[in-house]
Amino acid sequence: KDVRVRQALDLAFDFEWSNKKLFYGLYQRTASFFENSDMMATGKPSAAELALLEPYKAKLSPTVFDEPYTPPVTDASGNNRDNLKKARDLIIAAGWTPGSNDRLVRNTAGETLDIEILLFEPAFERIAGPYTENLKKIGINASIRRVDPAQYERRMKSFDFDMSTQRYALRL
Repeated sequence: KDVRVRQALDLAFDFEWSNKKLFYGLYQRTASFFENSDMMATGKPSAAELALLEPYKAKLSPTVFDEPYTPPVTDASGNNRDNLKKARDLIIAAGWTPGSNDRLVRNTAGETLDIEILLFEPAFERIAGPYTENLKKIGINASIRRVDPAQYERRMKSFDFDMSTQRYALRL
């Protein structure tokens, strides 16, 4: 529920390395669900958008009124130390404490931060594998679980997952 943990998860994914080593540089990273459309956020909110947002200002994050989100960038070397350091700092700032014996972070109840990436096909394992290794480096007990497509669909519909992959194919 803490935005800092979600930001840390974002920092731990090395898109540039994945694109270079796994996809031969074929992909361009998107910064919006609505990439290349009229609905994609560009710049700060316009006057008309501010008029719509103003009644909800107290309930919205201040980032809504700033520049749009941009994903973190690395040098594609696979040595994502700067982003992993920022991610670890965010997790600690969110109240997680580094473990003394196993390098895993824990909350005040002593529970580890566990994240399972749910997959239904082996093709995504080559992407999720390096990502889970980065998550482990920042103290998250990350794992991958591959299930059959029917179980995947059931778990997605019942929100019985921590993280999953999704392909979006948009028509031109």
